[in-house]
Order: sequence, then structure tokens, then C-alpha cells
Amino acid sequence: SFTLDGSGNRTSQSTDINADGVIDRIDTFTLNSDGQIIAADIDFDADGVVDRVDTFTLNAFGNQISQSFDFDADGVVDRIDTFTLDAFGNRTSQSYDFDVDGVADRVDTFTLDELGGRIGTSFDFDGDGDPDRVDTFELNSFGQRIGQSFDLGADGTVNGIFEFELN
Repeated sequence: SFTLDGSGNRTSQSTDINADGVIDRIDTFTLNSDGQIIAADIDFDADGVVDRVDTFTLNAFGNQISQSFDFDADGVVDRIDTFTLDAFGNRTSQSYDFDVDGVADRVDTFTLDELGGRIGTSFDFDGDGDPDRVDTFELNSFGQRIGQSFDLGADGTVNGIFEFELN
């Protein structure tokens, strides 16, 4: 269930994860003056104690450009993810700083089609600037993913193909 403020913006969310009628998780949101979520206090076991705090940085257009994670809600940031966007606000990369030293430890780069649909992802798992895996996606005319191939060594050899059946 959701709690909304007077402007209709979501300020909290309660979730019954296992459908037993008992709330298992509560997320409470901090909003900016435009009603956009800029922080989430997450109570994973609905005991009234915040277990994790996520903070979001938005650009002037309201698009998320970074997310900070405080995994144990002790006031110390434990990880920072940074997003690069194209002119249309689509994510073109995500960098992960696992030890918050200002250096990306992993970088995922996204290839988009002319409509902004993701048709590929290159994974640099160790942040050395060289891809370690490349996934390519096939989309149908509706932009739905119908196939995926993966190159586990980013060496040009396809190691596997998935085909998706849409109902």
C-alpha cells in the first residue's frame, strides 16, 4: 500500500512480500520541492528501525544521475552508483564505486537503438576500461526483448543465446 502527500506524491510504501497479510517492508521517501523522490529510508523487516538509506541525485531535468547506498543506515555511504545519460535522458552507462574512493570499480555501458531501447550492454567488471562481457539484445517492433546473446570473454565469440517467447 502507499501513502501520498497532499499533491499525490508517494511518501511511503508498505509491502507484504509473502502475501500472509503482514507488512514485511516499509519504505519512507523524502521528496524535493518538485515532488520527486531524493531519498528512501528502507525498513526491511517492518520493525520500525531503518535498515538502509538510499539517496538519489537528480539533474535539472529530474533524471537520476547518481544513487548512494548506506547499507546499514549508520550515516556512512557504502557505495555510489553514477549514471551517464544521453540527450533524451536514457542511461548510457552505470558506474559502481563499491569502496567510495571516487574510482569506478565496475562500469556497465549501454548501447541504445534510435528509439532509446537497450540493444546491448558491455560489462567492465574490474573497472580497468576493457569490457569483460558483452550482451546483445534483439528487440521486436514494439521494443520488447525477444532475444539475447552473450559473449562471456568480450572476445567476439558468442557463448550463448537466449530466445524469449512473448505471450
